[in-house]
Amino acid sequence: LLLASATVFFGEALTVLSGLLFYHDLCLTLCTSGFCTALELQYYHLTCNDNDCFTSVRLNQTLFTEVFKEAHSKVCAAHLAAGGGPFTCGHYDVVVSDAPGPSWMQPAFQRLAFSSRWLYQGHHLSHAAAAFYSSPFENAVTLALDGITLIAFEGSRSQGLRTLLEAP
Repeated sequence: LLLASATVFFGEALTVLSGLLFYHDLCLTLCTSGFCTALELQYYHLTCNDNDCFTSVRLNQTLFTEVFKEAHSKVCAAHLAAGGGPFTCGHYDVVVSDAPGPSWMQPAFQRLAFSSRWLYQGHHLSHAAAAFYSSPFENAVTLALDGITLIAFEGSRSQGLRTLLEAP
C-alpha cells in the first residue's frame, strides 16, 4: 500500500508517517490532511576499492535510534514551518513502513513512532512515494536509484504509484 492509499483508505484528515528504514538511508514523509513534507537522510560513508564499494558504518540499534530521532524532529519542524498541522509529532493515525533490515529494526521503529495502524510497502516504492507526494505535481514520473537498481514509477494523486520500468 502507498502513502496515498493510507490517506484515502482511512480518511483525508489523518496524520500519516511513512518511514523508509534501511542499513544506509532513512526517509520520512509526514502528511496531515493531504499536505506532505519529506526528508531523506543517509547515515553511512562509502569506502571503495577497485572492485567494490561498501558501507563503513555498521548500523546498530543505538545508531538507528539516534538517526531516527534526528530525522523525525527535522521532518516535524519542517512540516510545521511549511504550514502542515496541527498534529502531535510522534503520534500518528497511520504509519507506513518498508519493514526491512534486522529483526530489531521494526520494533525499534514502533517504539519511536506511535500508531495503532501499520501498513507495509517496498523500500524503493518508499523513496518514490516520498519524492512524489511531497512534490506539487498531480502527475509525475519519479526515479528511485538505490545502489545498482533503477526503478521508474508513474505517479498520479488520484491513482497512486505504479512501476514503469526496473533495471538492475
